[in-house]
Amino acid sequence: MVNTGYAPGDHPARWSPTSYSPFGDLGSAELAEGALVANGPWFADLDASVSVELKSMGGAGDLALAAGMVFRLNDRGYYAVIVTATGSREMSFKLVKKYHFEQHARDLSPWTAVAVSELIAGSQKKIAIRCRGPRISFVVQNQAVAKLEDPDFDEGLIGMVLYGTGRAIFRDLVAEESCDSRRAVE
Repeated sequence: MVNTGYAPGDHPARWSPTSYSPFGDLGSAELAEGALVANGPWFADLDASVSVELKSMGGAGDLALAAGMVFRLNDRGYYAVIVTATGSREMSFKLVKKYHFEQHARDLSPWTAVAVSELIAGSQKKIAIRCRGPRISFVVQNQAVAKLEDPDFDEGLIGMVLYGTGRAIFRDLVAEESCDSRRAVE
């Protein structure tokens, strides 16, 4: 489900049923080529979340498997928050920024481990973001994990990304345009 925040006929030039796929690697993450898919209206200030379940193909020499949410994807690039399982009670996340004209993504944060409590341990990993202008906040498994400011991409599509050997099952993608009181007056 994608809640666009628009009534039919609003901003018709901004509705873009576009998909992007495939593309190159994820910079220093040393992951294999990935797949990125995005669709829907363009968002500026938004709240979004998705749940992802990672399914490794197994076997020796398996490349690291990571998946997550892409946001503010536009003609210049995108941001992504990705997760990977590092143990039964731990997972790691990473924030990246990718310009289309560059071969590799830029790390906005290193891989960071997050402990997962027994109450929320399981195969589904929930990722949530909140964007207000250049301010971006991230929540992984209901834990606030990072805040940053980056003005490079101020609007774009939202989608999902997969890196490595395996597959990911995405569920419950929700994206809502935020309308703060200042913009409601404009």
